[in-house]
Amino acid sequence: MGGDWSNSQPCPPSPPTFPEEWRKIPWGHPNTDLQFVMDYQPHNNDVQQLRILVYGPIGAGKSSFINSVDSVLKGRICGRAFPYDMTGHSFTQKYQTYKIQRGGPEMLYPFSFTDIMGLERGNDRGICVEDIKLAMMGHINDGYTVQSLNS
Repeated sequence: MGGDWSNSQPCPPSPPTFPEEWRKIPWGHPNTDLQFVMDYQPHNNDVQQLRILVYGPIGAGKSSFINSVDSVLKGRICGRAFPYDMTGHSFTQKYQTYKIQRGGPEMLYPFSFTDIMGLERGNDRGICVEDIKLAMMGHINDGYTVQSLNS
């Protein structure tokens, strides 16, 4: 109990914070921000859709983030990407792309999110680096079962 730090050493100190904002973000305008996302179009006319790969450690909220964006843009609670299941291992096993509908059945936002297996501690678990590289280059088909390091 207590994770990696129990009965050992105290928690490390927090890293120092920046003395001022490194980028000015005009918070407090949710309708304007949401409208920007809803109206977004890629600047390059040759690009029809931005593909956003969401990866990180297990339990970090990758699938939950995708569900949150989907819910906000649809105006109702959505849950297509299954979140972390507290087993200590990645729940997501397949390379899965989520496209978000914009109105009618054939209308989609010009971006999609791709969920993959989480990064795990240890040398023999989680997604292998080669699969992440292939995914970033767009060389993995949707539905591909990710190769875990322990498989």
